[in-house]
Amino acid sequence: MMLKPSLARMPSHLSLPHLSLRWWFTALCLTGLGFLLPSQLSATETSFSAVYQNDRPSVVYIVAALATGAASGTGFIYSSTGSSSTIITANHVVEGASRVDVILDSNPRERYRATIIRRDHVRDVAVLTIPAGNRKAIALLDAHKIQEGSDIAVIGYPRAVKRFEDLFGDDFRPSVHVGIVSAVRLNGEIVQFDAQIDHGDSGGPVIDKATGAVIGIVRGSLLDPSYAAQGLEQALPGSNFGMSVAAIDQVLNSQPSPAAASASSLETAPPASDNALSAAPSGSSAAYRVGYGAPHYDNPDVEATSQIILQRLSNYFANHNAFYMIPVQFGTASEEGQKLSGVCDDNRLNAIVQPGVFWTFPRIFVTTGAPASVAVKVTLLITDCSGGAFFHDVKSKTEDTRFSHRTVDREVVDMANDLLDQTLQDFEAFRSTNTAAWDSLLKTGIPYDPNDGRYHSLFYYNVTPDAHSYRVYAIVTNGPAAKGGLLVGDVIQSVNGKPVTGLPLDQFGNLFNSDTVELVVTRPGGQATLTIHPETYEQLLSSLAR
Repeated sequence: MMLKPSLARMPSHLSLPHLSLRWWFTALCLTGLGFLLPSQLSATETSFSAVYQNDRPSVVYIVAALATGAASGTGFIYSSTGSSSTIITANHVVEGASRVDVILDSNPRERYRATIIRRDHVRDVAVLTIPAGNRKAIALLDAHKIQEGSDIAVIGYPRAVKRFEDLFGDDFRPSVHVGIVSAVRLNGEIVQFDAQIDHGDSGGPVIDKATGAVIGIVRGSLLDPSYAAQGLEQALPGSNFGMSVAAIDQVLNSQPSPAAASASSLETAPPASDNALSAAPSGSSAAYRVGYGAPHYDNPDVEATSQIILQRLSNYFANHNAFYMIPVQFGTASEEGQKLSGVCDDNRLNAIVQPGVFWTFPRIFVTTGAPASVAVKVTLLITDCSGGAFFHDVKSKTEDTRFSHRTVDREVVDMANDLLDQTLQDFEAFRSTNTAAWDSLLKTGIPYDPNDGRYHSLFYYNVTPDAHSYRVYAIVTNGPAAKGGLLVGDVIQSVNGKPVTGLPLDQFGNLFNSDTVELVVTRPGGQATLTIHPETYEQLLSSLAR
């Protein structure tokens, strides 16, 4: 985890694709120039002390220069030639950095400027190179040999390391914490362990005691919801986890062609400040991506509850679907929520999952007494990248019991969780009857049944407050409606010469099931006449390059 001037929130969720490729490191010894053989303990050297002494020289301290100040983390030397060394760390350690420096255990006084040669935002793995060669490297264990219950050691540079140096003038060297592999999760992509970790350990190697080989890198811990409800940050006991060597192998083995580099899951060059999220690798069993996030709330109590709901929702989708869940940033929400602008294009997403939490009661109850009632509302909105709703559900509940100010926050969390359960039940029912359209949204960003045989214009509308007209609220970029000149905010007056005022929703939608549609719309400045050419599903795939 990164060490920043302010305490950083540990990553709380991860959803990864199936990772199965194995990176075989080949040691080639040549006179004057070659690879150093990664270190691995002999069968007799199985003490934690031996692990530390053997692998410590390969563990490095990483300093990232951010706009908000310096951040730090850990990495390890994966390979080394006569002139350079390759280092593996967590991507969030170097995310957004304008400069990355590496400090080796052998010489804490010297810094090496690092170049980011690969990064994968989904798997949270980054590969660096530094101009320092002939260094000791650590081998990667075969992913299939990771065993639950086996002993492991985590070597890293947590906050305590720097503190000991500042207070006592102690030598700057990494620390070691030991434990076991608690579980191997998500088809071998995540390693859960019970060794102690702290901010600064992110990217550090999780090492198999028996072999001295790396089984993963530190990612973080899940947050304890009971503390989050109080606005506090506390790790959930037993939830430390890292990216397994299966994730690392996938990053090392992927070789994007120059033509595909911009769409690859890997970024192959600096600058380190490039924040664009990656696309799924071709051929993956989960080659599509879904963004998720919750708006931020001015009220810290609502914000804490919202983050709990968001964590539950992201875990739910990660466990019930084979797609990437990518966190995206929202602004501050109003009661009506907030649409995202450019998020899908920037992050190459196909859909957005957005929960919302709203609850009300007099905040003056702290001094005047507990509230007589609490009202909680939970919403779930799933959209395509235009912001058009594919699924929208709202659940609300009011409790009239008078709560103590000591229990009201806990009660709100319980109510919100109950409402989320109901919302997810509604979603499951909706998905079961719209399976083809749901799969299409995830894979292509087009929320239609591929076999419906209809023409589609790719815009969304709702009924105006007077219930007489249809107003456009979302348009898919480069879709038929966008190409025809339709704009968000347009109010449709007629379709193919037929007035649509007061027309039922199903009849209105059927007017667009044609390869040519003439529209008259009103917009600021007057009326406009437009021609739209709706397309079939197969035509949309081609024209949108999906």
